[in-house]
Amino acid sequence: MKVKKFIKILQNLTQVFYPHDSHCLQQIGNAPLNPQKLKKQSGNIVVLFDYGNACVRKAVLKLKSKGLAEYSELFANALLSYILTMHADKQLWSKESFAIAPVPLHKAKVIKRGFNQSELVLKSMEKLAKEYDLNLKFSYRLLRRDKNTKDQKLLNKKERLQNMENAFSARANILTKLKTDNIILIDDMVTTGATLSEAKRALRRSGFKGGVILIALAGKNH
Repeated sequence: MKVKKFIKILQNLTQVFYPHDSHCLQQIGNAPLNPQKLKKQSGNIVVLFDYGNACVRKAVLKLKSKGLAEYSELFANALLSYILTMHADKQLWSKESFAIAPVPLHKAKVIKRGFNQSELVLKSMEKLAKEYDLNLKFSYRLLRRDKNTKDQKLLNKKERLQNMENAFSARANILTKLKTDNIILIDDMVTTGATLSEAKRALRRSGFKGGVILIALAGKNH
């Protein structure tokens, strides 16, 4: 599969430029993709990697703090592999359209960090996806982060839910132009599911009645 070949090239380059990271990239890249599902009130959240794994944790933190291309590309490959397994259901994909969007950061955090890590992964995936005949649209401004929320890792479960309440809204004009039956929302991390669940609620509040698929690159306690 071309995805595996790309990972091998990525690992070789990493050994030259990032020798201390190459082991983890190789471990994640070679591991069989075994997505798990977290059951939440808003529905299932698909989790691609276990955050309890030291290499996965390192990769997520490097992606989040530095936006390193080798990590965004690694997760993009994993995400594309999962999407391709979904695409194997030809009957579903031939009848319905899909759009994929990142969970947004508040503009103040984007200015401070310089990027949205979930958006970096999707942009890497969009480049790779051109090789495949996917009925998939990429939308980077579908959702807006209205609240500059506190850092979720500092809060307990109840506080996380309260922190994320009404944090997002959907841009109705973009939603109308998408003309899609299903929306896939992507976030980098999930613990309680509060962020992805609230993002889904924003779509529902906007009037979207289609399917919403929630995917996290990594998660705890799954």
